[in-house]
Amino acid sequence: MSGPHDTITCPECRRESRVPSSGNLKDLLTNFRINSLLEVLAIKECNTKAVKCGNCDKKSSQSLYCFQCCAFWCDDCITGNIIIRANKEHPVLAIKDFQDQDIEEVLKRPAFSGKPGHEKKELEFFCKICEVSACNAFATTDHEGRAKMFLEEAANERKLQVKSAIESQKERVQVKKNEITKIDENCA
Repeated sequence: MSGPHDTITCPECRRESRVPSSGNLKDLLTNFRINSLLEVLAIKECNTKAVKCGNCDKKSSQSLYCFQCCAFWCDDCITGNIIIRANKEHPVLAIKDFQDQDIEEVLKRPAFSGKPGHEKKELEFFCKICEVSACNAFATTDHEGRAKMFLEEAANERKLQVKSAIESQKERVQVKKNEITKIDENCA
């Protein structure tokens, strides 16, 4: 591929990403917000559509959601999951019993790494050089010696930058509106 055909623009942040040389779109960066929204959609449509189990891939409209594992489970797999002592205290809820506050919890859940071998590791750091988020293991291996910061701090910095840009644009709009008003007055 060459030219504009080898890049994809994120519909949300407008960041461009190169299509992986493998051609497999699963190798693209993960959009955690869209993934969360897709899970909420699956929860809301559970009465009409089956949800795929995060363990065995069986589809069922009677699925459960584990807030700790951040995964859907079928009846058979949830039994196996909660038998494990470490998972006994995991909060689990049948999808049909979800309330609005439960959906909010799904949307607030942490983001996980998409790097092979790091899939279940929570993203905690932001590499300032590469401008990518990373789990602790990836940050200490592949990003060793590079300037890093906690992901939440990086997000707060970006939020301030966005707010500043919005305010700047609002001021520019107001200046243009004032200019238009003066032109209208002169024309009258």
